[in-house]
Amino acid sequence: MAFKLKKRIHEILQMDAEAYAKFFKKESQRATSFEELDVVVCTEHQFADGKSGALVLMGAFVGDLADFYKKNKTAPTFAKGKCRFEPQAKTTVLHFTLTTGRAKPDKLIKAGRRLWAKAALKPQAHKGKLPVSVPPKPVEAPTETATPSTDWQGLQRQYLQAKKAVQTKVIPVLQAKEETMDQTTYLRLVKRAIKAAQQWLQAYRVALPALQQSLQTTQQQLQQEYQQLQRLLQKLQQPPKS
Repeated sequence: MAFKLKKRIHEILQMDAEAYAKFFKKESQRATSFEELDVVVCTEHQFADGKSGALVLMGAFVGDLADFYKKNKTAPTFAKGKCRFEPQAKTTVLHFTLTTGRAKPDKLIKAGRRLWAKAALKPQAHKGKLPVSVPPKPVEAPTETATPSTDWQGLQRQYLQAKKAVQTKVIPVLQAKEETMDQTTYLRLVKRAIKAAQQWLQAYRVALPALQQSLQTTQQQLQQEYQQLQRLLQKLQQPPKS
């Protein structure tokens, strides 16, 4: 299913700066589970309360989004391009490239400082195509060098046990959308799985090339699951809806 903004653009344009910042935060968190998106930006949008700042609209460049850009494409503050959200340990990187229009990437980064802070985003501009994948930064630096005698079975077993706890105790509760949640316990379980994944991946990074090749399939799967756990952690850390 393609990403689509929860509100129509004409509704977004009626928001004040604070309401838009909250809306953008929720939309950017939702967008982390999607691949590359089209994006239309304005570096000097005038909000309903008179404040000026960056406007970032994501989705597929059709319908409402395409019409909005066509009406404003000659303005020096507008541009369109591509973006992708990459969850990392303590923040989320917003990769973007502006391919058409007159707005400049540095202007967008400066004008959006309030948005980036509100949504815990780190903007990163690119020329041309976006990078396909950027390896996640580990929360903790490796404390020892892995050798051929590394206990791979032990690391794998530790991770699988932690992942099973997340699958059986955390995910069913989120899917059921229960109102009462033991947030502390669920955060602990997810963080434990993330740490176990990091330990395996850190050992893999410094393993001998021949060993890396034999473990490559496992590494690719665990890398994907690691990113999924990061997104799950972000979801759990969101403040409860009032």
